[in-house]
Amino acid sequence: MPLGQTLTPRRLDIHALSTVRCIETPDGIYVSCVCGGVTWQLWMERRWPGQHHYAFDHAYDRFIPLRAHETIRFWRVLAGLSDPGPWHRMSRQSLDRHILALRVADARAAGVGERVIAESLLGQPVARSADWSDLSARAQFRRLDSLANRMIAGGYRDLIGYPLSRRV
Repeated sequence: MPLGQTLTPRRLDIHALSTVRCIETPDGIYVSCVCGGVTWQLWMERRWPGQHHYAFDHAYDRFIPLRAHETIRFWRVLAGLSDPGPWHRMSRQSLDRHILALRVADARAAGVGERVIAESLLGQPVARSADWSDLSARAQFRRLDSLANRMIAGGYRDLIGYPLSRRV
C-alpha cells in the first residue's frame, strides 16, 4: 500500500462540496456538485438514512470501462489527487468530421444539391458539372453523407461513450 494511504473509510459530506444541488424524486436522489473544477452528477436509490457507508454500483455492460474511469476520477479528486482527465477525447479531426456530416445532413434536408454543399462546406469550387464525378470533393461529400445517415439512424449514441461503441 502506498505511503500515507490506509484502509479506513473516507467520510464524504456531499453538502460540503461546492455548488451542491440535491433533487429528491420518488426513485431516488439526484446530486449535482462541483469538485476539482468538474461538475459531477450522482444518483442514489434511497434517501440518506444517516451516517452509513456507500459503495458505487455499476451496471455490467459495454460502458463499464467508462464508468470505472469516472469513478476512479471522482475518487482521486475527492482524495485531493490530480485529475487524470476525462475518458478518451475525440480527436479534433474526428470532431470536425462529425460536425461537417451534420451540416451535410441539414443541407440535404433543406433540399440543397450535392455540388452546392460540397462547394460551400469543403471549399472546393466545381466549375462544371462534368468535373464533379472526378473530384475528390465528391468522394469526401459521399463519405460525410454516409456518416450523417448513420448518425441519423441512431449512430449518434456512439458519441456518448466514445470510443466505446454499441456496435460489436
